Amino acid sequence: MLKALFQRVLWAFLILGLLLSVDTSRQAQSCPSIDDGQSPLATSQEEWLFPIQQNNQWGFINSSGEVVIEPQFDIVDRFSENRAPFGSRVHGKWGFIDAAGQIVVEPRFDNASPFFGGRAKIKQGRRSGFVDHNGREVGRRFIQVSSFYEERAFGKGGDHRWRMIDFDGSVMTNDSFRSVGSFSEGLAAFSGRNYTKQAGFIDREGNVVLELTGIQPDTEGRGFQGGLAAVYARRPFHWYQFLDFEHWGDKVWGF
Repeated sequence: MLKALFQRVLWAFLILGLLLSVDTSRQAQSCPSIDDGQSPLATSQEEWLFPIQQNNQWGFINSSGEVVIEPQFDIVDRFSENRAPFGSRVHGKWGFIDAAGQIVVEPRFDNASPFFGGRAKIKQGRRSGFVDHNGREVGRRFIQVSSFYEERAFGKGGDHRWRMIDFDGSVMTNDSFRSVGSFSEGLAAFSGRNYTKQAGFIDREGNVVLELTGIQPDTEGRGFQGGLAAVYARRPFHWYQFLDFEHWGDKVWGF
């Protein structure tokens, strides 16, 4: 029995390594541009600015060690999409600077995250939402939000249910979910749709395109990568399976 269990664990690591290698090669072949301000991957030089601290003030250096932005901010976060969050100890608020160190969004938020997918998550009081690169607020009416992937995100309302929102922060459908994953290859995992036990994958319009029976999607995972997605299968020593979307949910691996 121990030998069989060891073999299952070994196969699990082998399969995981295969998936990661496939995903890495796919990203290396097509790294999108951020010119449209909507891509989560960036290739510009500002992505290679690193924070430094001097006399309790923060600035940035480049990969050659040259000071690009003189230390002048109380607290900063990393650069992404030509923006970096910065905070003020005096006001306790957050704003954004550009790669030249110029303030492009005045500090007015209780919390702010780096940009991802063309939007940055912000929080003001008990409400969370997003801002665009110019500081325009988008959909600040949720108690929690996810990051944008493929111009789609999810917001959690006061009922603690997740709903899909578009790039402008508008709720797209009346459907609500207990848990959701991020969009990848046009699909997002979900469970507990409309207070039922329904689980599966939805498309970018909110349509259920793959309903699962007896297994649960991994809403905290990476979704579909190279046409495959991980799901839970609650049976002894058989916890994970991988679905092949091209064959409408056929199990291709299991361990």
